[in-house]
Amino acid sequence: MKNIFILFFSIAHFFLLSQEKEKRLALVMGNANYEKGELNNPVNDARLIASTLDSLEFDVILKENLATRRDMTNAIREFGAKRENYDVAFVYYAGHGIQIDDENFLLPTKENFFSEEDVLDYAVSVEKIMRILKSKDNQVNILILDACRDNPFESSWNNTRSLNGRGLAKIQPPTGSLIAFSTDSGQTAPDGNGDNSIYTSSLSRNMKIDDISIDQVFRNVRAEVLDQTNGQQRPLESTQLVGKSFILKKTFSLYDSTIEEIINFCNTKKQSGGLEEVIEILNTSANFYRLQKKYKEEIYLREKLINDYVFSPLSAEAPKYFSLEIRNLSSTDITYEKFKESFQIEEYNLFINNLKLLLSNDKIEYEPYIDKSYYISLYNAFLTSFNIVDNNLFSLEELLTFPKIDFDMKFLDSGLSNFWFLKKEHFDWRTNPCSENFFLVDDFDDLNSILVEESRSLISKFDSNFYIDINEKNKELVNFTKKQYPDIKVEVDRMKADHIVYVNTKNSKELLEELNETFRDYNDFFKEPSFDYNRYIDLTSFGYFILALETQISRGVFYSTLNEDDLSHYISLYINSRKYVELLLDKFSEISFEQKTKIENYNNFVVKSKFRPNFFVQETNYLLPTDDFEKFQKRKETISEAYRWRISSCDNFLYLKSEIKKKNYTILEDKELFSNWSLFGHELLYKLYNGYLKNSDFFSTSDSAFKQKLLDYEREYKLNYINRVWVINYLKLIRGASLKNNGEIFWSYELLTSLKLMENLITTKFGAKDDILFLRYVNLHIKLIISSASNFCYNPFELSEDLKSIEEENRNSQNFLLNAYLDDLYKYFYQDSPYHKNLLNHFQEKEISDLFK
Repeated sequence: MKNIFILFFSIAHFFLLSQEKEKRLALVMGNANYEKGELNNPVNDARLIASTLDSLEFDVILKENLATRRDMTNAIREFGAKRENYDVAFVYYAGHGIQIDDENFLLPTKENFFSEEDVLDYAVSVEKIMRILKSKDNQVNILILDACRDNPFESSWNNTRSLNGRGLAKIQPPTGSLIAFSTDSGQTAPDGNGDNSIYTSSLSRNMKIDDISIDQVFRNVRAEVLDQTNGQQRPLESTQLVGKSFILKKTFSLYDSTIEEIINFCNTKKQSGGLEEVIEILNTSANFYRLQKKYKEEIYLREKLINDYVFSPLSAEAPKYFSLEIRNLSSTDITYEKFKESFQIEEYNLFINNLKLLLSNDKIEYEPYIDKSYYISLYNAFLTSFNIVDNNLFSLEELLTFPKIDFDMKFLDSGLSNFWFLKKEHFDWRTNPCSENFFLVDDFDDLNSILVEESRSLISKFDSNFYIDINEKNKELVNFTKKQYPDIKVEVDRMKADHIVYVNTKNSKELLEELNETFRDYNDFFKEPSFDYNRYIDLTSFGYFILALETQISRGVFYSTLNEDDLSHYISLYINSRKYVELLLDKFSEISFEQKTKIENYNNFVVKSKFRPNFFVQETNYLLPTDDFEKFQKRKETISEAYRWRISSCDNFLYLKSEIKKKNYTILEDKELFSNWSLFGHELLYKLYNGYLKNSDFFSTSDSAFKQKLLDYEREYKLNYINRVWVINYLKLIRGASLKNNGEIFWSYELLTSLKLMENLITTKFGAKDDILFLRYVNLHIKLIISSASNFCYNPFELSEDLKSIEEENRNSQNFLLNAYLDDLYKYFYQDSPYHKNLLNHFQEKEISDLFK
């Protein structure tokens, strides 16, 4: 039985297309005629590999049936003595191998191994070979161990140490190495029924393929062995290779090829899965043509490199390249650890460097050949995919960077470039709004007006031309664009609505009109509560329409920015939209697996209307299968749950709104309601807090001291309750968050409305003095956090005075815990604190020096 195949491959400073021949040396050893555990094929396998290496211009040292430790050591020494004079070293061993305490040993054929100690004394450690190879870590070193998994001596040993009779110990590849295994851990590799093992036969055959890289050799071998063993033997490899690809049999040289031959060669390589080699060849070829001042050919090759990279299909395994399609992966498809292990950083860097060169190259000799409009489109499409992965899957900060490239806006001259530029701008705004400037603010109204004003320039861009022409150059990007966004206008409207919903905190009339115009078809469609499979509009943005209605209603209630007629109109649309989903669910519930016509009617409706109750779920997940009963049942339940979720979410919102209208503010004392507060519009919940504090069950009159006393006690209890269930938790939320940008501050924590609620609660002056002081402290603390973590700074003179005022008032109340909290705030008023550094964007040092220690 044959065991682990391990390859140690170290490579640096090796040029793929070098015109010089490397000097190659190989040591090949095959041990078969063991006294115990004789093997059939190691000598045959060694001869096959020796012959293969000889045909690949290696000087081969072939050793068969090495009987003793001295014989094996002498063979290794002979190889080591010659290694100095060669560029490439290759060692192959076939025979028995054993691991003890995670150290691998190769067994001579005529030594006796009655105990583990015999192995330590008479076997040869793999480290002897490794030392020779590691001494030349700036060259190419390959080590193959094809060793027996079944230990023939194990049964007679006293297994008191870390003996593993199931093969050699795994080796984690160091940087610049590749480690391969002929079969997975815990499996056996057959010795072979013919003259050679399945694995060695495949290895020899693939090593002789023209212009194949060493890693492609092992991918091919794995596929062939899996096929021939019906999946019983699964070769694996782990790689940390650096530098250029190592080619065993080179037949191609760019220096002797026309550009057509280079392109044809690369296309053939790409079809066989050799994208790493394609990227390297194209980059080297482009640099070669640049030296020749053949700029048209250079640009053509760089364009091909960029397009081959970004439009590379996602592999079934972890992605090795950052193609545009990577944005479609989910957290169930890939983890950061798996991505980091498989990702080819060198190819990524070559792609980035070529893209930068095309976008930033303004030399006149290149101008006729570079289509800046197309590459700006591609740049923004790629940046969008990059940001989606970085925000939705895992942070890429430690592994990858994506450069910011400035370009002339005159090149935004097509629908494609306008669309992807808008996608990038919208994403930037949603994740980090107002990031280009620094702002000094005094209160909530300042913050809100800045957000609205800064958003105007982006809103104006939603009226650009988005008609997309297709041509030979842009067809792949256009196809990708339409695959992601089948209706460009609908996606533009969705972005516009999303932008306005998040920005328009106080329901400004101008932005409300923009929003109503964006959803004009929806407003008309949902005037009446009905449902029919044959009556629909494009409902792609249904989830955003619901969100827009919720925000307009809840903000209208909290800020009193809507008149009664407008508020009633929005509530009616919301109720009818909810009813639409309920009627759809009723029809959907009646469908059975046998009713193919009903299934077809429902699926046609979903496809044509693009209806999704939850905009985070793809449309295809709402289709019913027709060919598998179990899949049908499972999918039907999943879809039903999605519809029920939307209905329940609407019911919760409407319940909260109705309780506010009835002034039933005591529902806030329902702890379960508070635990689910994120289900509701923040503004509605905050409206309850305001009403809860201001309204009383006691009728207050000026001539009743007793009733006034009861009212005061009630208000003290209520403010204390609000502090306990909301204010403390909100401060903990903000303090515990890792605030990286303005987007997290404004959108994730509903900052604007939260600060407005605190201002309202403080202004009422209802409640005990200690609770009002605590509320003022939290409000101040949050403003200091925001001023330190964003490019919005509150006026330092006002915050400093507020801190002193709270401290002075608290000194009289003897609230020692609050004193400790207040002391902690002085860290914000140290020189070189983040708050101090941000303020220097607005003040001279001398203007604020008295405030900062």
